[in-house]
Amino acid sequence: MQFQGYDIQVTVRKNCRRMILRCRDGQLYLSLPSRTAKKTVEAFLSAHTDWMRDALARHPKQTQAGDPVRLQALVRELLPLWEARMSVKAAAIRYREMVSRWGSCQPKTGRITLSMRLSVKSERCIEYVLVHELCHLLHPDHSPAFRSAMTALMPDWRERKQELNDTSCGGIP
Repeated sequence: MQFQGYDIQVTVRKNCRRMILRCRDGQLYLSLPSRTAKKTVEAFLSAHTDWMRDALARHPKQTQAGDPVRLQALVRELLPLWEARMSVKAAAIRYREMVSRWGSCQPKTGRITLSMRLSVKSERCIEYVLVHELCHLLHPDHSPAFRSAMTALMPDWRERKQELNDTSCGGIP
């Protein structure tokens, strides 16, 4: 959607109760409840034009392009090692652009999705995200059991997570 010269990615959600405006990597995102009137959206955006300008200034578009082929090759190399070590099997690994997550796991289906934004991160950060998502096949939440398993598998996972989310290097705030 275009609004006063701003390009805004709009997502309509059934279970969304209010409009939410975000800025990530120089892109504006608007989530809104289904059946929201166009006039309501325009009034909301009009009231937030100063915020949009300031947010885009604070979060410039990332210019560093990663190599998705490197990411996929590294995951193909690491995946069988970690699956064997953890005695789990991912049903599928998918890659897509993700705004606010590095990865996700659907424990019921065994499907893992990794953010293409990982392609600009170090191998140790990519390995952390992969192990984190594989660990969800054992523990679907972030319970103490999950954290304990992560520590047993990767004792330095907290440092890797901190490195991954370092916003000065393009991390997710």
